[in-house]
Amino acid sequence: MKSGELGQDGYKSRRILNSKQIRCWQFGLLLTAFVFLCTGLFLQQMQKQTELTQDALLREAIVKQGNTASLEISQQFNTIKQATEDIAHQLAQSNLRDQEIRALIERKVLATKGAFRGGIVFKKDRFDSNLPLYSPFYQKGANNHSQQALSDRYDYTRPDDANSDKPRTFWFHQPLKEGPMWLAPYYGTSANSWIAEYIRPFTSNYDNNNDNGYDGIIFLNLSLSGLSQIVSQLNLAQSGFGFILTHNDELISYPITDYLGQNIHRIKQDDHFLRTILTQREKGAITSFIHPINKKECWLFFSEVSGTKDILGILVWAEELRAEQALSTQISSLSKLPQLLFLIASILLISCLKFPKKVINLGYRFSILISCAMLVSLISMWADKLNDELSLVTANQIFEKVNVNNFLLKNTSDSHLKGHPLKQTEIGLNINVMTQLDPGTIQVLGDISLSKLDKEYEEPPVFFPLAIDTQWEKLASKQDKQKWKFTSEIRQPFNYASFPFDMEEIKIQIEGKNQLANKILVPRFTLYNSLNPEDLPGINPNGLELSGWEIRQSYFSYQNDTSTQPPLLSFNLVIKRVITGPVITHLLPLIMVSCLAFCTLLLWTKSEAKITLWGFSSSTVLEQCAALFFILVISHVSLRDELEAKDMIFLEYFYFGTYAQIVFVAVAAIVYTSDIQSSMLDYKEGLIIKMLYWPICFIFCIGITLVNLQ
Repeated sequence: MKSGELGQDGYKSRRILNSKQIRCWQFGLLLTAFVFLCTGLFLQQMQKQTELTQDALLREAIVKQGNTASLEISQQFNTIKQATEDIAHQLAQSNLRDQEIRALIERKVLATKGAFRGGIVFKKDRFDSNLPLYSPFYQKGANNHSQQALSDRYDYTRPDDANSDKPRTFWFHQPLKEGPMWLAPYYGTSANSWIAEYIRPFTSNYDNNNDNGYDGIIFLNLSLSGLSQIVSQLNLAQSGFGFILTHNDELISYPITDYLGQNIHRIKQDDHFLRTILTQREKGAITSFIHPINKKECWLFFSEVSGTKDILGILVWAEELRAEQALSTQISSLSKLPQLLFLIASILLISCLKFPKKVINLGYRFSILISCAMLVSLISMWADKLNDELSLVTANQIFEKVNVNNFLLKNTSDSHLKGHPLKQTEIGLNINVMTQLDPGTIQVLGDISLSKLDKEYEEPPVFFPLAIDTQWEKLASKQDKQKWKFTSEIRQPFNYASFPFDMEEIKIQIEGKNQLANKILVPRFTLYNSLNPEDLPGINPNGLELSGWEIRQSYFSYQNDTSTQPPLLSFNLVIKRVITGPVITHLLPLIMVSCLAFCTLLLWTKSEAKITLWGFSSSTVLEQCAALFFILVISHVSLRDELEAKDMIFLEYFYFGTYAQIVFVAVAAIVYTSDIQSSMLDYKEGLIIKMLYWPICFIFCIGITLVNLQ
């Protein structure tokens, strides 16, 4: 008897922790918490360093591209200069005859890359007394004749008069006084391009007098479209672009051709970005700022074009560069790991407080703390996904006119449209009402306005390519603008794989027909107070509601699906599902079934008194599990019918997990009440199973979330 008592006392003593064992446990937990804390801090610091390093590499690549482009631009400028110098050298070495001079000019214009027109202009009576004004020239692509001269049009030797209605002559007199120079860029109608003209005075011996100063000038024009092509070939992701500023702050390369040749200080009041250029240029060669319209992080680079005082500027959107390199995805996938380690460390520290003396209480504590930690982690992951922005960067987004021209410059330079710029037509679009008819179709009510049409149209010369049916109603026309109201059913193949955390992008494509078939549609920017996507341009200002969804952004973009047609204008709405309905309809039943299955576990007992009180038996458990299964199946079928799902949905994995819970509880209850011996099930009436129930459930939930949502 005594030995039995000793044995029982010894068994009890193993279930009680003494003070030394408690201190060892506490020390071990503190040490583990410290390791997790240090690891989290290390990973957090490493992530920050990785982001800085990756951004530095991206910036270095842009700077390298900029330097290469600057060198190529400089070579074009220097080629023009060298060509004029070669002509001046030959004129000084020998008295070439008229036909020889004309042949020399033609050779140089044709052989010089980027040159458009060139010529030699003599002072009066300096070439031949029989030809007082001698000014031969040659122009690429023109109908040149053997005796053509600038003096056929006007006398270039007369004094320059800015107030006169006669052609200006400063281009002839100013270089003779000041030496070789680049003139201010101007638009050449015959070249259909902006022109930069280099002029070099020269001396010769045609009048047998070497002491009477310069005999005239040599000019060579550089078509700036070549510079735009160099800049457009820079790999600046989708929306980045380059521009060139002269030393006088005049734009000689810019996506908006209307700005070419103008001083940036004069047009900055009408352009948010140009004001930003002037501000950022004072801060250094590489700056970072938030774009005034789209509110995205932008990088701005400045580099001097070698051999000139001109400046090459490059604008890129940091988000696009990171997305193109898949850097943002790699970083975000590990960004939550330090927070998880901090959470685990906090739980370990809390577990050291009022440390229990009984081993079983220690098990209860760890089970509860681990379950709470996992629940908090799961909620945090879901909250991040719920508040997340659309992960993909939509191609060719349009927020201002410069984006349109930049897109055309990049996407039509090598196509059949090269040399034949697409004509643009402004279009105004407003959405007033939107309804989701079924999971793949939306009904849109709004209005469209067009200007400068060739006639009155009952239906607009545009249509929606994805529309199933569209009804038009002509509204009153004002001046040269026509307006229509429309009701259209448009197909939208939503992806419901991440339901109920899904974010979708509605695309309303607009394509021209009739007179607009070969024109590119451009948003009428002046129609919208703000083109910031968060300000919802193009949406009814009184508030557009889409049942079950929250509208996050709206913006325009282009889709360049084929090179044989103008790019399609697309009006996009980014919508985020309202989580309240799905939580009540689908998630709450899952939570209740899991809790009821756990309550069934709590009823496990082999005590006759408890069985009589609770009515526990395997048949009772099977009845309860069957009822829970029936509830679950109805909810599951309702989910798939609601979304017309074809593939697996994120929330379905939790249904399958809950099915497994019900089956496990039913099978385990049968084994527990049978004659089969199982130490795990029999110990303390299934205590181990009860302690592991919620941690295993949350591990499954976190795993499914990481695999499907991250």
